[in-house]
Amino acid sequence: MEAAEHHRNRDGACGPRPVGLPASPRIAPHRDVRHYGATMWSYRATPPMNRLFGREGARPGTSELYLFPGYVALLLAGVGLVCAHDRRRFAYLAGLLVAFEISRGLNGLAFPWLFEHVQAFRALRVPARIGILVNLSLAVLAGYGLQWLLSWITDVRVRAAATAVVTAALLVEYASAPVLAVAPEVSRIDKWLARQPPSVIVELPLASHRGGNSIDWLYMYEGIEHRQRMLNGYSGYAPGSYYVMLDQMIGFPDDRSIAALRERRVDYVVLRGEEYPPERWAPMIDAIRARPELSLVTILPFGDRFQAVFQIRD
Repeated sequence: MEAAEHHRNRDGACGPRPVGLPASPRIAPHRDVRHYGATMWSYRATPPMNRLFGREGARPGTSELYLFPGYVALLLAGVGLVCAHDRRRFAYLAGLLVAFEISRGLNGLAFPWLFEHVQAFRALRVPARIGILVNLSLAVLAGYGLQWLLSWITDVRVRAAATAVVTAALLVEYASAPVLAVAPEVSRIDKWLARQPPSVIVELPLASHRGGNSIDWLYMYEGIEHRQRMLNGYSGYAPGSYYVMLDQMIGFPDDRSIAALRERRVDYVVLRGEEYPPERWAPMIDAIRARPELSLVTILPFGDRFQAVFQIRD
């Protein structure tokens, strides 16, 4: 099977727990840190789901880099910074600038040094997410700005109307229409696993034939139904031992992969037929049946395909 590009393991995740994978230092992959660093263009980018700017907004290529805070917030923050009298606003300005610089990741000046010399920063895989602290400071400064503007209005009803107008402007600017994905249905295999005693399983293929990316996130979601322990896992950090397992499983069901599964005390191998190309499913089943170490436990339909469970014999 193909080794996935983004296989990940999350220790202590909700639902089934990945097993057989020792912990590793939390060091973010350098390529991710570089890819997920914000730029000035990122702070002008709006997500496609935004109703007002989505069609014309910049397209950075990944959701973490849509960082445009909105014109209303920027305008109010500018008013607050220039016109407000509370000196604490400069602390929020400093926080905004620091957060902005860190969010740039390896595109910036400070983060490369921090990444190399401060251990905590080596765990920041997506520096652009620090942009939320930019928005936090911006929101406080915008509050100063709105407070200053409202201080010029003495009539209570006019003040309420002005507040409503600003609120409406913010709602219009931030209104979004996300595309909601349909949650995967619980399969009969998941229900069968739920009836079994506590076991260790591995779900295959580890990578989808539709692009070669990890689908362990899907297995973990589906695992909420059965709560069995899994070799599969998904997170922003992948220990080296996980990639070793991927390499060992490339030739499944060869001797090397079977030995690796036994070493990790795996009880069941679950094959998700819908994730295999049709031309590979029958040869895979035939190859597994030829292995005396693997015995077919159950095979059940799933849509127009099949899912199967094989037990690893002692």
